[in-house]
Order: sequence, then structure tokens, then C-alpha cells
Amino acid sequence: ITGTNTGTNTNTATYYLPSHNRETTTGQVQFRTLPINLTNLLAPHNFAYNKDIDAYKAVAEIPVELSGTISDFTIIGITDPAWQNHFKQAGSTFRAAHLPVMAGKNNQVGMADQAVKLGYKIRFSLETNGDMTGSDDILLITPSYYHIDEKGTRQPVDLYYETGQGFIKLGSDKDTMKNTMVLNDPARKITKEAIQNTVKVLSAQKRNNGLTEADYLNIFTGHYEKDLAYKDKLLLTEAQKLYIGTSSQSRGELPQTLILGARQKWYGEFYLPGQTVVVPKGVNLSTYARLKIGEAPFITKGYIAVNFDIRGYHNIKTLKDLEKVEAYNTYKTVDLGNAWSGEGYKTNIAGISIMEGDVVFYHVDRRASGHYR
Repeated sequence: ITGTNTGTNTNTATYYLPSHNRETTTGQVQFRTLPINLTNLLAPHNFAYNKDIDAYKAVAEIPVELSGTISDFTIIGITDPAWQNHFKQAGSTFRAAHLPVMAGKNNQVGMADQAVKLGYKIRFSLETNGDMTGSDDILLITPSYYHIDEKGTRQPVDLYYETGQGFIKLGSDKDTMKNTMVLNDPARKITKEAIQNTVKVLSAQKRNNGLTEADYLNIFTGHYEKDLAYKDKLLLTEAQKLYIGTSSQSRGELPQTLILGARQKWYGEFYLPGQTVVVPKGVNLSTYARLKIGEAPFITKGYIAVNFDIRGYHNIKTLKDLEKVEAYNTYKTVDLGNAWSGEGYKTNIAGISIMEGDVVFYHVDRRASGHYR
């Protein structure tokens, strides 16, 4: 229970709710008026007005829904050598207000024309709070792709990559590209404290899975490679999640692990294959008798804008459940707010129209293989 004092000349109030509060659809906020001669704040009360002589307080209640959020999407690193020195600088990460990564945002001398070359990864993190604390809570990220030409004109596109057996559409049933990552990669600079706190939270949950505290520590400090690819999406699970609640907020009567577990930080990686080619959306390359790179229908100049739709799912027992249920929370919702705009996302940069959720621009015609020719 928390209390907030408000003046008599205002109709609005801002309430602080600790992050460890449980999510609920049946919460209540109670308002009360206190006479100046009241010494006992716990004295009896009446609703609406103090109609009894012994009830000094007048109280009202309103129903509220308390829900968790997804927020703080941040690009924390890029494997493209053109960007590595940029990320060595303090304050060089890209949060919502500074996205997308694109030409003009590399702060190193001579790198102003650099977007990201095909074949290189972006590393990112994002946060949730509330009840996303179980082994069956996940984040699902759906990328979509747009071509941006030299005038800033935008159009949806499909991406293919070239193999010895022809062109494979990215995200199709034939797409077998993996997207692997190691959580404890040194480039992520995950602290020992974050891992130790995560181990404490998982041990306190007593999941009856046979894992000891030492087992959890080995899992999070080891070099374990996980594939994030799921159909045409990225799937972040407990293997990519740490608990980052602030233990200093703990009151004596609350377990420390409850506070630590109240905020969660997720990590992921994404890339477009070095062999990626771009065509207008809906173009089916399998219907072409002859194809030549550099000629129609291929788009050969400009940038590929990668847009992320980010959704959280709670209590997902099997991946088949994803086809049956609505998202538990999302980065951008109609009724619960838009984290992109709330975090300062800009939708026009240097005259280029940007969509909320655009996270990175890749060059259409520059590839990782170009570094090694």
C-alpha cells in the first residue's frame, strides 16, 4: 500500500507504484479527504461523504488495471567493423529516441555514410516488468522490410538470399537460416551482479526442475549457443532473460528476490544474410525463367529498413499456443500506450519518413564479404 498527498486545488494526481506489484485487472485506487483536526489516520470512514459523526474521513474508490510493460529497446552493439569504434565511446548505444541506426549516425571520422552492411549482426536489449517471470514467458519479434531510395521514398519489399539451389525467400518455409547468439558474450558486458541476481531469483522460485543454484550459475556463465529463429520471427525465451530489479527498493517485510525479479532484461541479435537481395513485395522469383543480379526485378541501390513488431506472451506452455492467444503486452498498443513515442522516437530524420519500430538500415549493395575481397 502506498500513499500520495494531493492539494485541494487539483483534479489530477500521479501515483508511484513499485515494480514488484502484481499485475491485476481488479485493482483499486482509494481517495480520501482528511480534516485538519484528525490525528488518527486509521479512524473510521464513510464513502462519498462523512455522514456519521464518528467517521471523520470521506473516501472514494476507482477501479484500475495494473499491467506490465515492454520498454527500453536499445541497440547495444553492431559487428560491422565500421561501427565497432563507435560503440567503444561512452553513451554510444541507440535507444528509441536515437533510432534507427542509419547513415549519418556513426560518430567516427569518415563513417558518416555508413549504414550496416549485409551479413553483420545488431545486438539489442529490451526490458519488461511485472509478471514476465516464468519459464513460459517469451518475447516474439516480427521483422518487416522496406526499401528506402535516395529520395527517402519508402516501399514494402521481400528479401531473398542466394544459395546453390536458387533463391530462398527470407521467412518462408524453405528458409533454414539460423540466428544464433551466446548470452554471456563479452561484447554484451553483462555484469556478474546481474547473473548472480538472476540465479537468486530462479533458485527462489523452486521450480522442481532438479537444477541447483550452481547449475543455474553454470547456465548463465557458460558459452551456450541458442538459435533465436522461429519461422519468420525472433523468439526470446528465458535463455535470453536476466532479472534486474533494484534490491535497494526492498522493504524489510518483502523477499529480496521478489524485488529483483520484478524487472526483466532480454537480449537478442539480428542480421540479414550477406547474400540478401531485394525485390518489391509480392514478387515471386520462382516464376522467372531467367534472373540476373543487377537487373529487374532486383532493387540494387538504397537501404533496407528493418522494422520490429515486439510482443510479449505469458504462460505459453507450447509454441503452438502462440497461434491461439493474443499478446500479453506489446511495445505499441492502442489502449495501453505506445512505448516508441513515449520514449521519444522520431518519425522524420533529414527528410526521410521513419516508421515507429524501424531499428536499423542495411545497405542494399554493401556486404560483409566486401571486407575480405
